[in-house]
Amino acid sequence: MPTPLQPLESPEQVSLTIRLRRATASFLGIGPGNTSHREKLLSAIGAFIGILCLNLAAPQLWGEAGMLIATSIGASTVLLFAIPHGPLSQPWPVLLGYSVSAAIGVSCARFIPDPALAAACAVGGAVLAMHYLRCLHPPGGAAALAAVVGGEQVRALGYDYLLSPILYNALLMVAVAVAFNIWFRHRRYPTHLSHIGTRTPVATKAGAAGTGQQVTHEDMAWALQQMDLYVDVSPEDLCELFELAGEHARDSTAAEVAIVPDAYYSNGLTGFQWQVLRVEEIADAGNERRARVYFQVVHGPSLGEHSSLPLKDFRQHARVRVRREQGHWIREAAGR
Repeated sequence: MPTPLQPLESPEQVSLTIRLRRATASFLGIGPGNTSHREKLLSAIGAFIGILCLNLAAPQLWGEAGMLIATSIGASTVLLFAIPHGPLSQPWPVLLGYSVSAAIGVSCARFIPDPALAAACAVGGAVLAMHYLRCLHPPGGAAALAAVVGGEQVRALGYDYLLSPILYNALLMVAVAVAFNIWFRHRRYPTHLSHIGTRTPVATKAGAAGTGQQVTHEDMAWALQQMDLYVDVSPEDLCELFELAGEHARDSTAAEVAIVPDAYYSNGLTGFQWQVLRVEEIADAGNERRARVYFQVVHGPSLGEHSSLPLKDFRQHARVRVRREQGHWIREAAGR
């Protein structure tokens, strides 16, 4: 098992600009884009149609009293059309998340005299209830807050606030999301519709991950539970992702990786140990015993640093030849 390569140069010789840029991006959570231009455009068109339909069907939403409610619906629109397969975007979280949050908000506004305390209790109570009811939907917090700070017109609605505008508009948005996304197989909403007739139960073939064991839906669900964090991805999507990655690895050549200048290689590790190396030069390339590889670390530990290794030692770290595509490092196709 290889380990991250250590540089020959001292930290003072490393580009501080590169380190700072990567560290800042990692801290802020600036990741590479995972979607195509077509997918981004479809998300924007869907959001446009959703809000337009809502405006035509519920013009009262755009009055002064409904402004806070409108902002929460706008947030839901992003989830329904930009992340239609996300667990937070499914009909149960949208409909029940809004309803239970609105009910808690109205109750807090009615029974807690202090507005600041009522607002805090409304949002905190909504988050707790949505967690336990498995209907976590972030805009639900806005619906709970609006019931407290939305003014006298909102307060006057009482528990009717749950039906209109909250549940009525949530139902309308879900209906538009279903109607729009149904035309695109990869975007069909709810997620269940995208799986009908297109998938079989997923389990990785033996040895796909080097373990000789199958990874199933139950394994993915267990792993998510062990993380004890809410991750906006379903076990089904994780299984499909794992299967696609395994197929890609199996389809790639198992032959020894050719080491050539100006090419990129991964050490094949995962997590924080993963490195990508760029070969700058191979000295004495014609002599296998004396050949030496000069390289730079372009991703991972020791980022930006230059080093060198004998060719036979470098091969132990250059397990996969890779290329950068749409912000990701992917395995180079065989024969390229």
